[in-house]
Amino acid sequence: MHLGDMDVQSKIVEHMAMPETFRTEGWIYVLSNEYMPNIYKVGMTTVSPENRAKELSSATGVPDKFKIEAAFYSENPAADESDIHECLKEYRINESREFFKGDLKYITHVCSEFTLANAKLSVEEMADKFDIICTEKLNELNIEKLFYSLGISILGCKLSAAERLIRFAINNLVKNNRNKSHSLYFHDGKAFLIRSYLDQLHEEHMKNGDWKNSEPVNQVCLYKPEVPF
Repeated sequence: MHLGDMDVQSKIVEHMAMPETFRTEGWIYVLSNEYMPNIYKVGMTTVSPENRAKELSSATGVPDKFKIEAAFYSENPAADESDIHECLKEYRINESREFFKGDLKYITHVCSEFTLANAKLSVEEMADKFDIICTEKLNELNIEKLFYSLGISILGCKLSAAERLIRFAINNLVKNNRNKSHSLYFHDGKAFLIRSYLDQLHEEHMKNGDWKNSEPVNQVCLYKPEVPF
């Protein structure tokens, strides 16, 4: 099994939304409730944050609907949830419950440290972190059939040839794009070059002439507030 032909787009894209149907192995979510101020539920789901919030909101003991404050893509949601809960243990209200009382900004920051990326980011914002962004899905790959379908004849180990081709592409294409603040984006049978958000922001700062008095655009303020209880 392999993907079909790819349409390579020549124009460099500066903005594109991530498809709503994109998913990894699961999500880490942060939920709030109007009647539980400064208390947040931090958990995992392999279905969707929206479905999980709806499921929790339907319980009879809940005063009002839960609101999704943040959701993060995860390759291993169970492990990420465990690590996040351990990091936030000072803020946990009850060991048998997934509720934490604290600063929302700090809680979401911790979640972002253990997961792949915030699910609300655009493609160009993903490009700040990833060299390649792929929203296409392939469950298995038959190397021999792939080379045959492409009309490529190989003498020797086809698996070794595939690895060498990947290394060749990384050294001659991906790393070159990285130097230009570009990432490769594969979606729906098309290939795009995406210009990273931070590179666009930096250019805007330079054009406006306010770069002398501004902090670097990729500087992140890390802090840890006092335990609120």
